[in-house]
Formats: sequence, structure tokens, C-alpha cells
Amino acid sequence: MLEDTERIAALEKEVGELRQKLAEVERLAKRKGFMAVMMEYGAPFALWYAFCWSGSLVSLYFLLEYEVVSWQESLKPFFQGLGLDAYTDRIDASTGNMVIAFMVNELLEAVRFPLVLATSAPIIRWSARFRKSPTAASAAAGAGRAAP
Repeated sequence: MLEDTERIAALEKEVGELRQKLAEVERLAKRKGFMAVMMEYGAPFALWYAFCWSGSLVSLYFLLEYEVVSWQESLKPFFQGLGLDAYTDRIDASTGNMVIAFMVNELLEAVRFPLVLATSAPIIRWSARFRKSPTAASAAAGAGRAAP
């Protein structure tokens, strides 16, 4: 009788440990956010994010380069007020534009990342249609030739 009680206690302990492990696995399976999207979409998500990141960087750079937005009028007085006017005169305009575009691009991350997360699923489904279309069309054309 004592052996049965010990065996039951050991089994109950093992069941408790297994329940804890199962809860941990279920919690990991229900992850949300960036890792869940990466696990689900992988490379297409990374490509979409890289496209959005580089697109905003290039857009900001060209806005500064073609003086639609001028750092000379906004940031140069600020730097001069800090006593850095000697440095601002030595900065190449194009290099300064790239550095400012990069910094502002990184500040936009708080807006860009949720936008990319929200739009990744529809964009990936939309792009998958174009990848499948030529294959399906060539398969249909090949099937049409094969049948007399």
C-alpha cells in the first residue's frame, strides 16, 4: 500500500511538471509582435521592412539634397548657438544631408515599425500572387501544348 501511495505521489508530481512545461510551450506558441511575424513570414517580411527603411532614408536624403527641406535654415543656427559654427562650415553639404537623413530616419522607427507590421501580411499576400502567376501561366501553357 505504501508503494502505491509513493507511486501516485510521484505520478502527480510528474503531471504537475508536465502541465508547467505545456503552459510554457503554449505561451511560446502564442507569441505576438516582431518574432511572431518573423517566424510566420520570414524573408518576405525582412525584405518589406528593408524596402520601407531604405525608401524613407532615400526620400529624406533627396528632400534635403534638393533643398525642399533645408538643414541650413533649421539646424545650422542651432549648432551656431551651441558654439559649433566652425564645424558646420567644414561639413560637406551632401555628407551632412546624408547624416541628417540617417538620424531622422532612425527617429522615424517608432512610426515605421508598427506600419510595417500592420501592412506586412497584405503586402506579402499581394506579392505572392505575382510570384505564382508566371508559374501557373507557364504550367497552363505547357498543359495546353501537351494535350492535342
